[in-house]
Amino acid sequence: MSSLCRLIRKSFKKHRFQSLISSCLAGTINVLVTNPLSVIANFVIGQKKINNKDLSMIQAVRDIVKQKGLAGLYTGLGISLILVINPVIIFTFQQWYKRTFRSSLTRLR
Repeated sequence: MSSLCRLIRKSFKKHRFQSLISSCLAGTINVLVTNPLSVIANFVIGQKKINNKDLSMIQAVRDIVKQKGLAGLYTGLGISLILVINPVIIFTFQQWYKRTFRSSLTRLR
């Protein structure tokens, strides 16, 4: 049992920061790219319900930038970045779990 514990500790120390940083970076890039698209889609839907007019994406971007500036495209970014943390932790643990137990199962065979 103690050899299994040592194996787990060694494996987790070796790769945990690399997995944590790479998954955090991927999640952040995802949020930075998709958040403006979500804001635009919500704006278009809101304009359709309020004014009963259809907007193109380009018109929606112009209206958002005119009303709120370029930062208006990133409304809600803080909350979205906070929500990245949970999948990062789960992904890091999953990768550690796969590395640790697959390698020990391979050795047992």
